[in-house]
Amino acid sequence: MMRLAMLPVLLGCLAAVGCGPRRIDATPRAQAQVDGLKVTLELPRRTFKVGENFLALVTAENVWSRPLEIVSRTGTPVYLRIWRHTGLAWEEVKRYPQASTMVMTGWTIREKAQRQFALPLTVEPDWPTGELLSMTAEIDGREQASPRVTFDVAPPAD
Repeated sequence: MMRLAMLPVLLGCLAAVGCGPRRIDATPRAQAQVDGLKVTLELPRRTFKVGENFLALVTAENVWSRPLEIVSRTGTPVYLRIWRHTGLAWEEVKRYPQASTMVMTGWTIREKAQRQFALPLTVEPDWPTGELLSMTAEIDGREQASPRVTFDVAPPAD
């Protein structure tokens, strides 16, 4: 009889240490940091529908105590890439913006400061549905700090 009384406690302990169902974070967020630049990518949720509009929020933060110079090869300071997993590796599906001016630009982030970019996206009909996707963010000229978040696009209703 004592063993049955311990069952709820045991199940609660297993869930607390990761053996139970996991709650997926409703707001996907990831960070990457290289050479004084910390880049954060945040999406409003983890599942989207074809045709849906949303904002991807990218934050570039200077964690150094001196100014951080960014020299972009184009006129676009931030790129977003959408990837699908092939079973062996991630394969690029889309890049946003799809076109940009070929004019090198430079900008500076003051010491311990940050700059945010809210990039509007529309889930296009050719985005893969019903499979794991990921999105990465890159600061043009500093691609090494590239956070990745996973998400999916719901299959269309029949």
